[in-house]
Amino acid sequence: MKREESHRKFNVASLVSLVLAIFTLVLWLLTFAVTPWDHRISFTKNFHVSVWSGFSSDTLGRLVVFNNAQYGPYRGSTMGIGGPNTHEVRQGWHTANYDSGFGQITYIGERGEVVDRVRACTLPGIYFRHFLVHDQPLPLWTLMVSFWYPLFLFSVLPTVWIFRRWRSRRS
Repeated sequence: MKREESHRKFNVASLVSLVLAIFTLVLWLLTFAVTPWDHRISFTKNFHVSVWSGFSSDTLGRLVVFNNAQYGPYRGSTMGIGGPNTHEVRQGWHTANYDSGFGQITYIGERGEVVDRVRACTLPGIYFRHFLVHDQPLPLWTLMVSFWYPLFLFSVLPTVWIFRRWRSRRS
């Protein structure tokens, strides 16, 4: 009896996972027609979600979460951070050529005050930037996650389900 119940739960979880994997592929198809600047879902004034093919030509596109609808997601543009009378304090980890890593750069003024702060994470399929700039009332932040991550995650259970069905039919 308990075994049947656990099989039923596994089947339901596999079906839900399959639906989410298909939904991920639908979102990928939307990346061909949608940009975060023109099409987004706004949950609050400072929390927006969209999809994008990405500035790095990610083959499957990205889920984009950002806070500034007027600016859109940050994508590596030049910003006025720090200043002539500041010095940088770097913390974190990165590769030798700064292609990947995570960390924070704090810009300290002449009197020891924090002027600006940049937090960043660049890993395969993940891009995050958070800017706290002295002349901006709110921070600017962006998180992009490749659709490869949810597609892989949501494909595990259906794949196991198919393998188990195939194995049970063979024996």
